[in-house]
Formats: sequence, C-alpha cells, structure tokens
Amino acid sequence: MPLGSKKLLNLFELVSTGQLNPPAALDIALNRAPFPGEPAPAVPPAPAVNDETTIEKSEETDQVEATATPATTTSAEPTPITTPDQHLELECERIRALANVREVMLTKKKILVFTDTVYCTDPRNNLVHKIGRFRIEIPLFEGVIRWFNLERQVYGRHAPHVWPEGDATLGSLHDILPGLLKQHEFSVAVTMAIAFVENIDIRSVWINNLSDWPVARKK
Repeated sequence: MPLGSKKLLNLFELVSTGQLNPPAALDIALNRAPFPGEPAPAVPPAPAVNDETTIEKSEETDQVEATATPATTTSAEPTPITTPDQHLELECERIRALANVREVMLTKKKILVFTDTVYCTDPRNNLVHKIGRFRIEIPLFEGVIRWFNLERQVYGRHAPHVWPEGDATLGSLHDILPGLLKQHEFSVAVTMAIAFVENIDIRSVWINNLSDWPVARKK
C-alpha cells in the first residue's frame, strides 16, 4: 500500500530541503523503509504449520492413507493483483482519488493526468503564485514525466522549473521519480509530480522565475 498523500508531501519536503537523500526517500515511498520518526513495521510471525498427521486405514482395501490437518487461517487474504492490467487499473483509481486531480485518461503509452489549478508559495515572502492547471504525462514504459500548463506559459516555461518541451529540472527528485516509474508506482509518482510544481526550493536558482507568475494572495 503506497504512502498517503500527506506523507508523500512531507517526504517531498524532506528531500527538497536536503534532510533526506533521494535513495532513502525512494525506499520510504515504496514502503521498503519506515517513514522518518516512525518505528519499523513489525514483522508478522510466520503462520503456524500443523504437522500432525492422521493415519487412516481403509477397512475394505487395507491401504494406509495419510491425511494432513490443514492450518487454520484467521482472516481472508485479499485477492492478489495477478496481471499488469489489474495493477494499472488500480493505479489509475488511486490517481483519480487524489484531491487535486480532475480527470485521468489512459492511452497505450501514457497516463494523462489533468489537475486543478496549481498554486506555489514563494518561501522568501509567503506570496502565493497562481501557476495554472496542468496536464501531466506519465509514461507507462520508457520516457520521462512531462508537465504541460494548460493556462499559461511564461517565456515558454510551463512552471518556474519546467521547460517548453514539458521536461523539468528535477533536482532532488532526479533519482526518485524514475525509480517510481520503474516500479510502476504511478499513483505515488503523480502525487510527487503535482507536489513538484506546487513547491520550489529556496536554494534553487529557478526560484527567481516564480515572480513571473501572477500573485494570487499572501499566505
């Protein structure tokens, strides 16, 4: 089960501010490591195996039959995802459930995610800039995530750190997003892709571009 949106945003902030390195963040995003400050998940004990065997003798055939007593289970196991199509369908449902996603379309090569209006706060002065609505393209096989602003481009850019072709200077997410795509964790990748255009690192050289977008309000 992927991390919730709130934890993913916190994870994004930790990486952006240099408090967490990208490989560690990827392990956390994929549930291979605990979230910072939380204990490691308890490893469930191995199910007990009942080795008792009942020996039965057939009165008619004199054949000896060994009957193993099956171990009892206390809860029903969830139906496993057995095909790539099932996994992709589940990932699309998770993306649709994100609060700032308007629509999700699936093509043969991409997931197209249409967002609500994205805002980005300048950490230097708490001014909230209106960036716009996006179409985010998530490749299913090879390629990179691309962001396309559907409302405005400033000097050809779709966001302060997104270039005319839709590719971006990923900074601390350079290793994380490709790792998520490789693991087919598309819903986690979308959450981080939206957070990417909603935030900008105060240490980034691209933060000066943020003032080119209109101010919506002061935070």
